Amino acid sequence: MLRMISRPLLIGVVVFCASVCSARPVSLEGFWRFMLDPADSGEKNLWFNQNLPGVIRLPGTLQSQNYGSEISTSTPWVLSLYDRFWYLRDDYKSYIEPGKVKVPFLSQPPRHYLGVAWYQRDIQIYQYQQARRFVLSLERPHWETTVWIDGQKIGSNRSLVAPHVYELGTLSSGRHRLTIRVDNRMLMPYRPDAHSVSDSLGASWNGIAGKIQLDDTGRVWIDDAQAFPNLAQKSMVIKVRIGNQTGLSGSGTLSAVWPDVGIVPVTWDEHGGTAEVEVPLRLEHESWSEFNPRLYPLTLWLKGTGVDEYHEIMVGLRDLRAVGKEFVLNGRPINFRGTNNGGDFPLTGYPPTDVASWKKLFETCKRWGLNHMRFHSWSPPEAAFEAADQIGFYLQVEPGMWNEIDPGSQMERMLYEETDRMIKAYGNHPSFMLMSPSNEPKGKWQKALSKWVEHYRKQDPRRLYTTGTGHTERELENLTEGTDYLVLHRIGLKMLRRESGWHGRDYAESLEDINVPVIAH
Repeated sequence: MLRMISRPLLIGVVVFCASVCSARPVSLEGFWRFMLDPADSGEKNLWFNQNLPGVIRLPGTLQSQNYGSEISTSTPWVLSLYDRFWYLRDDYKSYIEPGKVKVPFLSQPPRHYLGVAWYQRDIQIYQYQQARRFVLSLERPHWETTVWIDGQKIGSNRSLVAPHVYELGTLSSGRHRLTIRVDNRMLMPYRPDAHSVSDSLGASWNGIAGKIQLDDTGRVWIDDAQAFPNLAQKSMVIKVRIGNQTGLSGSGTLSAVWPDVGIVPVTWDEHGGTAEVEVPLRLEHESWSEFNPRLYPLTLWLKGTGVDEYHEIMVGLRDLRAVGKEFVLNGRPINFRGTNNGGDFPLTGYPPTDVASWKKLFETCKRWGLNHMRFHSWSPPEAAFEAADQIGFYLQVEPGMWNEIDPGSQMERMLYEETDRMIKAYGNHPSFMLMSPSNEPKGKWQKALSKWVEHYRKQDPRRLYTTGTGHTERELENLTEGTDYLVLHRIGLKMLRRESGWHGRDYAESLEDINVPVIAH
């Protein structure tokens, strides 16, 4: 049962929470010990038990720090080069000499390396931290990471779209050797032109971008919190997952600190638990949109015997629906006026992880009348969502695929894993408006992806889901079934781009029998 607390008590709650929530992430950026492993022999030879001899700086990529091979006409790129014998053409004769090679059709890095590399440093745990739970977060590695603490293997992660998060448990006081193995080879059957893996726009690097940090919490903690505003009912439900490493059950209270405060009793077993708390939306709460990007802070406080944890998120209050052929935001029809981003950042070779860089990009788009960006077969880091939240910009993100996706396949399983990671990492951002599973999917994709839409539409209705961005088939049956909206460039033989809509004409004829909203691909 929800209990409401009066405003005077709210001040005491905030002050007390601020006094007990003193844990701060420890940044691990700087110089790391390093070793290339082109033969992939490091794990067999127990490199995690010895100090590596080289030096590299993280965050960053090894290619940009002069590691790897010189670019040549025989460099094994991860993409379709369209003309693999380009170096025989007369117009490229000036660009094939050793040390002067310039390859067409891709964003060329300073050096090339596909394989395993090892990164290592020491971390310090203090006496007062011994009873704490430690978590290692790697914001944007490429691609697979495997982590060891001293000689203990912690695990591996292959996400291309969300932070790699490792549970380290409790650690004894003193120094510990942290070793990370990064493998940027093609480890799964992604299409080599997908912008999450292809070097067409520079996404085949090896390294770790963004935040590299060590967090500590209590051994019972708030593992996840997702806020679900309901503008029609003037309320917001916060769904919380509680983690537990004590092996013991327990109980306490969960408080949602908002302009009004909701408190509910909670319990957890030896594995953890779940809880929901509801708070009202006041009349003065403003909805979020491109014209009014209003954000509100929400603090969650978990309190029990030996438990004193908090979690903070920013909330944008919006309601997005597909109503007939219209996108409707907060009760008003909207148009998505967008552009495409393929993850191309030629100055660094990897996406920025600071809010300022993304604000500059989105603000430039808004000055040209745009309100939307589609991320082609990749997802940006959290800074992009934060920037879009702050200025009012609408995002369609994709879980890294340009693939054949059949029911029961390895890529279908990876799609669900990546979608779950993205919702946990970015789900509270109001700018996360649209989601597509793949660019131009192949195989029995309609069956697989309509099921995906149905699953996530029920699990998390805060955004709209489509069955893919663009389809190459000339004829498709039941095109509008199992999807919230369409993103495509033609319907049968009727085009939704190019000359059929130029010079005062439009694409209305192509949409005559379509009963869902459509964005042109």
